[in-house]
Amino acid sequence: MKYFEINIATTSTSTNNSAFKQDKGFQYWQPEEAEDAIHDILSKYGQVGFLYMNGLEQCLKVPHWGLVFLDKDYPIAEHIFKTRVNSNIIFSQYAIEPEHKPEKFKPKVGLIVIKNKSDLELAKDNSLLFGHIWNCLQYCDTSKYWTLLMDSFDAKMIDANTGS
Repeated sequence: MKYFEINIATTSTSTNNSAFKQDKGFQYWQPEEAEDAIHDILSKYGQVGFLYMNGLEQCLKVPHWGLVFLDKDYPIAEHIFKTRVNSNIIFSQYAIEPEHKPEKFKPKVGLIVIKNKSDLELAKDNSLLFGHIWNCLQYCDTSKYWTLLMDSFDAKMIDANTGS
């Protein structure tokens, strides 16, 4: 289990000597160790790290406080839905989703994205998983951005009291 502070990069443009205007979009800049670990996880799913992150950044529109990378995809989407307090905790799977999803398609969870530290604090008592993530990130500054790499995932973190 390791966590890293990550930087946010943005760009600004000036045309015809006008004032600089910040462009839409942003990029997470990960430390090399985190970037390499994320690449190793994603490559097992035929994904390329920077392309996956680029897609994530485009979907999010604004930087989110915490990115939690599990060591692989897990069938815990229902657990996330039941135990998060609001929709500010979202997830993505690493595997490329089928173009034509089966009627009962259930996504898996590889990446958990937390918009604000307060969202995680609200969810920490609803789930051993969120409690564990909270224990790892609770002292991380709310004005900065963080990546948590979870080396392994213990199925015991999916509580019996949540029904999933």
